Amino acid sequence: MVNEKESEKSHSSEETNVERKIPVELFNKLKDLVFFSCLLEEEIISLSNNATLIEFQIGRPIASREVIQNKVFIILQGEARLINGIDPKAQSTAKLGYGSIVGLSSILKGSACEQMNASTTIKALAITDKLILELYSNNKQFQKWCDTNIIPSE
Repeated sequence: MVNEKESEKSHSSEETNVERKIPVELFNKLKDLVFFSCLLEEEIISLSNNATLIEFQIGRPIASREVIQNKVFIILQGEARLINGIDPKAQSTAKLGYGSIVGLSSILKGSACEQMNASTTIKALAITDKLILELYSNNKQFQKWCDTNIIPSE
């Protein structure tokens, strides 16, 4: 029971990202991740009902320093590279994999600060910025986690 739809094309007319609704069971496994471990049951259910599964092909950008994206991505499968610097002197500063959160820093900072590209095919959970900001405003434990932990892109 997977509902597929083509999302906006990313930088190339040849490649697209595919989004799918995810079952609650998959997201319940993710609640064991440290940044969601403080969420209430109804918050986990809300996330599972509103999250989508998205795939990024090798080399595709996941986050850009040029735009604050409207989604946070949690990597479920595959790896991404955190890029520091500007071409041609750009360098990888970290390799991110399962459980890494992408986009949260830019959304909370209110300024695009993350440049990440898929180094392998990535499957990620996409959660809207609106939902993340609601959690940040309403769940003091989640807010505390966000305020006291440094994410590699910061």
